Amino acid sequence: GEAALTWLRETFKDDLYLEVQENGLPSQSQANLFISELAGRYGVPLVATSDAHYLKPEQGAAHEVLMCIAAGRTLDQDRGMRLACDEFWLKDEQTMLKQFQWNAEAVSNTALAAAKWAVVSVVLVALVGGVFVLQRTRYPADTSTVQTAPIPQRPCPRRAYV
Repeated sequence: GEAALTWLRETFKDDLYLEVQENGLPSQSQANLFISELAGRYGVPLVATSDAHYLKPEQGAAHEVLMCIAAGRTLDQDRGMRLACDEFWLKDEQTMLKQFQWNAEAVSNTALAAAKWAVVSVVLVALVGGVFVLQRTRYPADTSTVQTAPIPQRPCPRRAYV
């Protein structure tokens, strides 16, 4: 992982950020600690994001129903596609600042990155010879130029999320 971070730092220079999230999951807290340590060691700023699957906290139950419909299952059936908690809503700045009291600078950095780039990054995934290939494409706020940097090929799990 550290070799990849070194490569990303050399490639993207001051346009590289490491992402942290607060969603109430113990595994996310562990990941945030690890990511924060890497950020400090490599001088990469953190950005705080909210993994948003719905707009408001009270829409979590409706989202569960939609996921069941998509999977062809009922709420009573065991289903693999399910969010583990109810923190996957679009959070406002006050909520983000409260959740990131341990690093309010990450919230500020998010606004700075958003102002710098219209879309911070888009990861394109293509299946080539049975291997998922990642390519990161950056779109600056001034879209007159588009820069791309290929990420070295490596196998990725076919089902990483949902």
